[in-house]
Amino acid sequence: MNGLQLFFDLTVQMIKLYQAEGDRDERIQETERLLALRDEAMRNAVPPSSNVERELLQKAKQLNDHLNGLMLREKQNIQKDMKELKVKKESTNKYANPYENINPDGMFYDKKK
Repeated sequence: MNGLQLFFDLTVQMIKLYQAEGDRDERIQETERLLALRDEAMRNAVPPSSNVERELLQKAKQLNDHLNGLMLREKQNIQKDMKELKVKKESTNKYANPYENINPDGMFYDKKK
């Protein structure tokens, strides 16, 4: 199979993967596998010589841009979840040990004069 056609087909598979709902871990593993295959397809691709191949290249570029947007959205969702987990962990720790960050010298500063 032509490397360009394989690249196009793998890009379509990745777009379908990101548009479908499912387990995030499985999606990441499948993404890694498909990216490795796409990388190999790009290395085996030859420059387009006919108009059909040039059109396929343009479609592949458009789909790749769309895929980049989907992957960016997924990255932002992961970062948001990580941030929420960090905040939850900190609040749980503060609730379990509320006196952890107390000033040890015991001094009190009165702001009134």
